[in-house]
Amino acid sequence: MSFETIIAFAIACFALMAVPGPGVLATVGRGLAHGLGRTLIFILGIVAGDLIYLFLTIFGLAALASVYGEVFVVIRWVGAAYLVYLGIKAWRAPAVPLDSTSVAPANPVRDFMGGLSMTLGNPKVILIYTAFLPTFIDLTALSHSDIAIAAAVVSGVLFFIMAGYAWLADRSRQIFRSERAVRIMNRSAGTVLVGAGVVIAARQ
Repeated sequence: MSFETIIAFAIACFALMAVPGPGVLATVGRGLAHGLGRTLIFILGIVAGDLIYLFLTIFGLAALASVYGEVFVVIRWVGAAYLVYLGIKAWRAPAVPLDSTSVAPANPVRDFMGGLSMTLGNPKVILIYTAFLPTFIDLTALSHSDIAIAAAVVSGVLFFIMAGYAWLADRSRQIFRSERAVRIMNRSAGTVLVGAGVVIAARQ
């Protein structure tokens, strides 16, 4: 790929990925509930899911979405249920001011798998890549370096966008210093997470 193509591809990725959707909603919800550090692991799961769909598209395996549609349905429901579970948990969390809150032990594997399952549970992502990639890349004439560049652009842009949303959500946590404010934060985060789960479950 030429330098101009790479820049155009990166800009297009940014425009598509920055639009609020289930991934953004889930990232913001987790940023409010758990802070930036743990949310970054969740974001890595989202990036991994996008890369899987990217490679499926590049290597001509988009037909998997139609051949094994039932698998994608199951994954989607699992991801949606997990987000709803996190939202309910946030709603029921005790309203303890953040200054005195002890951070619960992180589970990197669970956080990563949450982001991965959420992305894999949205098979429309592969349709976006199928329609989007040929505009910038000749899929029949890709070199190994082209594939590596495309993967780097997708993962870099997506991680930057999601980390930005998570950082903003994390910064907003600093204003919550009373029980009432923390309760509002918990229920806001819970509502966002449940909403993201419902959006994913409702998608056909």
